Amino acid sequence: MKFYFVWTPWGKEPEDRYLWEVFPCCDGILISRGYVDSELEESIVKHGGIGKFLRWNGPIIGDSGAWLYKNEDEPPYSVRELLDYYVRLKIPVGAHLDHAIFKTVRVNGVKRELTLEEKKRRWRINIENARETIELLNKERYNGLKIIGVVQGWDLDSYRKAARELLKMGYDYLGIGGIARRPTSQLMEIVEVVNKEIDRLPVEKRRKIKIHLFGFARLHIIPKLMKMRVVSFDTAAPLRQAWESGEHNYHFANPWRSYTAIRIRLTRVRKVRKHLAKMEKETLETMYRYSKGEVSMEYTLNKLLEYERKILEVDGVPPKKIDKILSLLRKRYERTLKDRPWEKCSCPVCREMGVDVIIFREGWRNGARAHHNVRQFYLELDRIRKV
Repeated sequence: MKFYFVWTPWGKEPEDRYLWEVFPCCDGILISRGYVDSELEESIVKHGGIGKFLRWNGPIIGDSGAWLYKNEDEPPYSVRELLDYYVRLKIPVGAHLDHAIFKTVRVNGVKRELTLEEKKRRWRINIENARETIELLNKERYNGLKIIGVVQGWDLDSYRKAARELLKMGYDYLGIGGIARRPTSQLMEIVEVVNKEIDRLPVEKRRKIKIHLFGFARLHIIPKLMKMRVVSFDTAAPLRQAWESGEHNYHFANPWRSYTAIRIRLTRVRKVRKHLAKMEKETLETMYRYSKGEVSMEYTLNKLLEYERKILEVDGVPPKKIDKILSLLRKRYERTLKDRPWEKCSCPVCREMGVDVIIFREGWRNGARAHHNVRQFYLELDRIRKV
C-alpha cells in the first residue's frame, strides 16, 4: 500500500530542500487544488510542471481540495477547469471534482447540520461531475491523464450507490472521501460496501479495480485494508499531530509508540505573561540541563509543571481545571523524560536538533518534530507492508 504525503506549499518558488530530499518518507505526493493560487500555478508551470517544481520523480496525485470548500454549496470551479489545471501542471493522476458530504458545515461563522436534501444534492453533484469528467476524457485529449472517481456519501447506502454509479461509468480507480474523522468501525464498513459493489462486476473487470483512501492515517488496520483492494492512501496527520495533538506529538516506529512533547509556553505572546519571562527562560534552560544529565528527572518535571501552573493561572484558567491538567501532564511528561526518545532516534532531524525536537514551542521546533513524525510513520508502514 502506497503512502502519499500531503504537500502544502509555503511559497511561490521551490523550497531549498524538501522533506523527501532529507530522507525517504513517502511513496508519492498529493497536492490539493485549493492550496494552489494563480501565482503559484504560474510558477509551477514555469518550472516545467509539478514534478520538477517538487524535484520528485515518483507518483503524484492531485485532488480538487474538497475539504477546503466543504462549507460552500458547490465547488468553486468547473469540471473542465479542474482537468485543464491537472494537465497544465502535469499532474498525472487526479481526483474528479467532488464535494464532501459532512454532518455539519459552518456558514457565516455559525455551525449547522446539513439537511437530508442538502446531502442528496451534494451527492448528485459528485455523480454528475464524475459523469462529465468521463465524457470529457473520452471526447478530448488530456495527455493520458488518469482520474480517480471519488466515492462520497453520508451513510452506507449512499456510499454503496455512489460506488455503483462510478463503476458503471468505467472508473477503475476509486477514492473514498469523507472518512478522516469517522470511527474505524464505520470506515471499515464503508470500504466493505464499496468492495461488495466491485464484486458484482465480471471477474476480468473487478481485478483491475483499485481503491485510494483520502485522509487516512490508521496504521493498525492497514493489513486488513490491503486485502480489500486498498492500494494507496494520503494523510497529513503525522505532520500535524506534532503541534495539534494534546498527547501524541512525537512518534516512534518499530514498535509504534507516541510521546507527549514538552510544552514550554511563550510569554511574549500575551501581556499578562510578561512577568513570567525569567521563569520561562529558566524552565527552558532546565530542559537543556536535563538532556545533558546535569539535573534529575524529578527536578525537571517539577520545574515544568510549576511553570505551566503559573501560565495557566495568569491565563485565567480555573484552579480545579489547572489541577486536572497538571495531573495529566505529570504522567505524560514523566514517560517522555524517562524514556528520552529523542536520544534513541537516528534520523537527521533528531541528530541535529537534540532535545529541541521534543520541546513544544516555536514553529521551528514543532516543524522539526513534524518532519521526524512523517519519517517514523513511513518506517512503521514499511514494516507492516513486509509482514
